Amino acid sequence: MTPATVGATPGRVRVARPGRVLDLARARLRRPGIDRDTAEAVLRRYGLGASGRVENLPFGWRNRSVVVRTPRGRWVLKRYRDQWAIPTMVHEHSILRHLEAVGFPAVRVASTPDGETFVETDRGRFALFGFEDGVNVAGYLLPRRRRLRLWGDAGRLLARLHRDVEGFVPAGRHHLGFAGPGGERARDLTWHLRALEDLAHAPDPTTGGEAGDHARWLRGNAARLADRIVALDRTLAEAPLARSVIHGDYGIHNLLVHRDGSLTLHDFELARLDWRLIDLVAVLSRISPRCGKAFLDGYDAVSGTSGEERRFLSEVWQHYRLCGAVGSWSTYARFGDERRLLTARRRVEEADRIFREGIGAWVEPR
Repeated sequence: MTPATVGATPGRVRVARPGRVLDLARARLRRPGIDRDTAEAVLRRYGLGASGRVENLPFGWRNRSVVVRTPRGRWVLKRYRDQWAIPTMVHEHSILRHLEAVGFPAVRVASTPDGETFVETDRGRFALFGFEDGVNVAGYLLPRRRRLRLWGDAGRLLARLHRDVEGFVPAGRHHLGFAGPGGERARDLTWHLRALEDLAHAPDPTTGGEAGDHARWLRGNAARLADRIVALDRTLAEAPLARSVIHGDYGIHNLLVHRDGSLTLHDFELARLDWRLIDLVAVLSRISPRCGKAFLDGYDAVSGTSGEERRFLSEVWQHYRLCGAVGSWSTYARFGDERRLLTARRRVEEADRIFREGIGAWVEPR
């Protein structure tokens, strides 16, 4: 099997997009995100030892996760970002534990002999996950019929996820989403308004160019963003929206396709208590209207949102994108990376388009 082709299911060959080939090359050629000495030290805490090479994930060159071989098979060892709080990790892992208990096809988080799901060392915080022998097809060219069928399958799997977590309250706390089943958001209206006020008047570290243009545009629109977030917050506070565990970054980029056609969901870093419509928004904003129809048809065939809830999809979409823009802008102010300014501006522009045109530009009539 070459980097340019992969069999997603028996008898099918898929051709990689150029960016996917580059990802594979980077993963193979760069130094592993976790060195062997560190990996072995962490594995010992799990009662395991390395028996082969430590390798980067073929589709995860941007993160610091590696595949490790042990006498008990392959595992994925992940190093969390330094700023990732322990309650957030506990939150994610409790969700994965619940999904394992109910038989949902998600990655499995391992425990140490002491029952801990992560290990803390002087080199960071780590967690160990079961290795899933599947294919991430997001970076591959698929025939249109196959892609539509895959999005239908993805919709059905998301509906099953929402069904399987209904009523479940995770441990810990995520910095996004709601603090509890009946509480306020971890980042509530006050947080967003204060952040906008600070960002609009803070000195900007950018020196010019395209990033400077984005920063000036955001500052010039800060007051408008605040007014719009306030109006949406008031509307949605009274809306009949289901609050449940969501994946937070759902899409085929986080699905592994197995040879029998079954799917496994991974990357639960953004899983949290939130409006379940947000999972629909995260998908629909990234795909074509035709794929969006296939996805929603699949979702509604298994569970589906109520008609009353779906009526607020446009408002949830706008609220989610505007709050996300504030979050990206705030993260830029704290940690840098001028790409976050572009992300923030694009999120505002997407919300503006939804406000003007509705969701018709993203969702094909059903």
